[in-house]
Amino acid sequence: MDAWLSARFRRLGEAQQANLLDGALMVASLLDSATDEPAIRQQVDALAARCGRAPVWRFLAERGFAGDTGRYDAPDNSHLGRVLEQRSGLPITLAVLLVSVADKTGADAVGINFPGHFLARVDGTLIDPFAMRPIDADEARAGLPADLRAARTEILFAVADARAVVLRMLNNL
Repeated sequence: MDAWLSARFRRLGEAQQANLLDGALMVASLLDSATDEPAIRQQVDALAARCGRAPVWRFLAERGFAGDTGRYDAPDNSHLGRVLEQRSGLPITLAVLLVSVADKTGADAVGINFPGHFLARVDGTLIDPFAMRPIDADEARAGLPADLRAARTEILFAVADARAVVLRMLNNL
């Protein structure tokens, strides 16, 4: 990793308020040093401008954004630029896109560090970004191993800050 990218990761770790898009762009740059971060930001801005007041998850689903079931573990699924091109990716990368677009439309959106399957919450609605649809807490819990299902809600559905997202994205690689 070059010194510039290393310094960015260090600043992210020290920041009080970092945004998920910045973290995902750092991971993309780590995967491909030729990543055009301004172009990716423009694509996210353009999606937000076209979304208007529609539910962001529905808007993205109508444009074909969904989980990559055929190549789930492919590194491209952790690269936000490639996810925008392919319209598919991992739950966490799709959640970053969902939250970033939602933020730009004025929605209240956060990533949810759910075990084994990253989720998002937009305006109080829990979203499975892999399926790009609403999901309720019971349905999310049903996919967990039995010993985790009884875990406290505040632990299972904890909001993920940018540092947690970056660490989880890097762990996926």
